Amino acid sequence: MQYVISLCLVTLLVLVADEVLRKKPLPFYLGAILLASVSVAFSWNGIRILEPMVAKGALTGAFFTLVMFAGAFPQGSFGAKTFMPVRAQLSIMGSIFAISHGLSLGKPYFIRLLSGIAGAENPGFDVVTILSLTVAAGLMLIMLPLFITSFKMIRKKMNPKAWKNLQRFAYLFYALMYLHILAFEIPKAMRGTPGYAVNVFAYSLVFLSYLFCRILRSAYKNKKEVMAKMQIIAVMGSLLITTVGTLYITGYAADKGKEAMADLPEVAGASITDKSNEQIASDTMGKSDYADGTYHGTGMGNNGKIGVDVTISDGTIKEIQITDFPDDPEYFDVDKDGASMIQEMLKSQNAEVDTVSGATYSSEGLIDAVNDALSKAISK
Repeated sequence: MQYVISLCLVTLLVLVADEVLRKKPLPFYLGAILLASVSVAFSWNGIRILEPMVAKGALTGAFFTLVMFAGAFPQGSFGAKTFMPVRAQLSIMGSIFAISHGLSLGKPYFIRLLSGIAGAENPGFDVVTILSLTVAAGLMLIMLPLFITSFKMIRKKMNPKAWKNLQRFAYLFYALMYLHILAFEIPKAMRGTPGYAVNVFAYSLVFLSYLFCRILRSAYKNKKEVMAKMQIIAVMGSLLITTVGTLYITGYAADKGKEAMADLPEVAGASITDKSNEQIASDTMGKSDYADGTYHGTGMGNNGKIGVDVTISDGTIKEIQITDFPDDPEYFDVDKDGASMIQEMLKSQNAEVDTVSGATYSSEGLIDAVNDALSKAISK
């Protein structure tokens, strides 16, 4: 949904300020740099104000969408006349936000990777994550030369043929960008995380429509009227394909989401029953006012409700098990971060422990869930 909103905002920006953007782009570049920098600083400190639209890449996708279609609209059409004159400026701003996106979301991966290299711990990346990060690195390597040569002063110093040949790598960039988006969006949509099915639908519709429209523009470049009609048909076909695909994902999430979520703690190892910790808790805390039994609690995380089962035995907290966790694993790793917080809760025999840096909402959601369960366990 944030991508759709961003796309509307960027389109409105071009429609309102296209002439200023074309003639005096520097203030727009500085504004983009400022917003991107603030977003990175907020993200690194666990502040989520700008995260959905800026840090998570919705604004980046919106800018590059207009850059893509500027070269796919029929020559002389309203779309070509509107977006082609500011295509370079949109590309530069999109690149600025792409860099901030990489810095914001790449931090936890980078830290885990460095920890693994240093031998401190196993980064724990699965195959999908490794492939996704490899694609992301490839995107940056392709984007940076395109970004630098989009500046007019740089382009003028280059051989026109060499510049044009370099810009052809933009097609590879668009393809990898779509794969990168799907790699992160589809798993969340399949788990039923709110909003991600809409994202998959919107991105897929845009990229498939662009692919067909760009091919048709090349095939019918001397037949503008035929091209325009064929492109409309292509967009309708993309809409059909995307709708079918999204319905499948939504249906899968509805049928399998609960089962998959129930299995998550067993896979992630988010249930802690360490006997040494129980002994510590017993020795230091003694009996509590908790009634024996297993109690379920919920707390609001970043993407939805986090659920836990808390087991009380002999008046002490013996086990905390995460049963529902809809948040993004790149921010809060259930196996690592969740287990660490639960370990501290068992030691202290309460839920008031430190939150995980960069995952404040998820951490507080887990704390609230455990407190909710404990409130039900208080002896009457």
